[in-house]
Amino acid sequence: MAIIKTKKELKFYIMADRIMNGCAPKATLKEWLKVRFLCKERIIDYLKYMRKLNYYEHQKGVFNKLMAIFYKRKYNAIELQLRIHIDENTCGYGLVLPHAHCYRIGAKNTIGKYAVIQGEAFMTASNCTIGDFFYAAVGSIMIGPMTLGDGVSVAANSLVNKSCGSNVLLAGSPASVKKENYPLWIERDGGRWTEKVNRVERLKEEMQI
Repeated sequence: MAIIKTKKELKFYIMADRIMNGCAPKATLKEWLKVRFLCKERIIDYLKYMRKLNYYEHQKGVFNKLMAIFYKRKYNAIELQLRIHIDENTCGYGLVLPHAHCYRIGAKNTIGKYAVIQGEAFMTASNCTIGDFFYAAVGSIMIGPMTLGDGVSVAANSLVNKSCGSNVLLAGSPASVKKENYPLWIERDGGRWTEKVNRVERLKEEMQI
């Protein structure tokens, strides 16, 4: 489980998610005013509420419990609008959600850092452990329990129901390994993603996380 233990970690997770989703590390005044005037919830807001709920749920004290309740309400409200549900304890930092449409990643699953989850992707069972740089294409379904290594990419409309190693492309229903030594999605999808990852890792080093 990806549990955020300190406020410094919380700040880093929020900033890492923002960078990977194409935003500035911190919200600007222009961005804040635009959101308030449009009254439109965004994926980046969902990720922020998800990370804050993760943090406050695991803190002691009355104030922290009240904050957890507050962010739980915000989290539940926005997920209904965006049609997203990803358990707050599931994903590592740098999570990329390209579309606001029909995600379902339940509790008791673990996904590493720098994951991409496309629309209509589902993880229907618990006890799935997935490494870093995971890529779930549109309509992909994961049925656990299982373990996937680092750098696993799942093709569109595939059904994954068994474990596999690292750096592979899975496709089919049920899915099987179609390519081995498959590049990480950040390499496959262009250098701008590598630059974002490097930026996040520099931030992590600067913040001494």
